Amino acid sequence: MEPFERLGLKLTAETRHRDRGTSNRVFFVGGEANEFYVEFLGVHDSAAANPHYTAAIEKGGGAIARLMLRVADVRGRSKS
Repeated sequence: MEPFERLGLKLTAETRHRDRGTSNRVFFVGGEANEFYVEFLGVHDSAAANPHYTAAIEKGGGAIARLMLRVADVRGRSKS
């Protein structure tokens, strides 16, 4: 996470997911009306983690990248 912190991002402390073998850190973006967060998910215990995660890390050289967004209107049309 050091490269992201050097960019000035304020990351949360690491949170480990009990019995899942994963952990995360996040940073928040936006304001009161449009806040969202970006989550960095990692594997800290490959024996306990979902095999999908560990296989993707091994195949991808140590990184998984996925962007998930929840929006009110995916087409971006304003409601009148």
